[in-house]
Amino acid sequence: MAANYTAECAMKCKEPLFMSFLAELSTIPIDAENFASLAVYELCGISSRKQLNIEPLAQKNWQRLKVWFGMWRVGYGKDKPPFKMGNDAYKRGADLEENPFTENVENDNFGPFKSWKSGWLNERSIKQIKSEK
Repeated sequence: MAANYTAECAMKCKEPLFMSFLAELSTIPIDAENFASLAVYELCGISSRKQLNIEPLAQKNWQRLKVWFGMWRVGYGKDKPPFKMGNDAYKRGADLEENPFTENVENDNFGPFKSWKSGWLNERSIKQIKSEK
């Protein structure tokens, strides 16, 4: 059975986290009616979600957008250090196991893997402290 990208997109456009991602990437104002759909149209180069089921380029662009979302979710951003990436990843609901860096065990006391993990754990601690007050 063929994938139904149109339905997948419609569901994804209702997710608050996906909408936050689109707001950072798109030039469409977030207060625009049908913001998420319009942002997807812009970013995928389409004028209708139906194109996602019939046009190979639209499908490729949709798949790429989902990959970008996954990367954004774990904290990727332009010139962002791993610690800040970990902070953002926690705020966006990423699990600790989603660390995008591979662990380097050769005398690497604070490389990207550990830095991202420290940022994630730091943000979790801050949230726990705030909730105890």
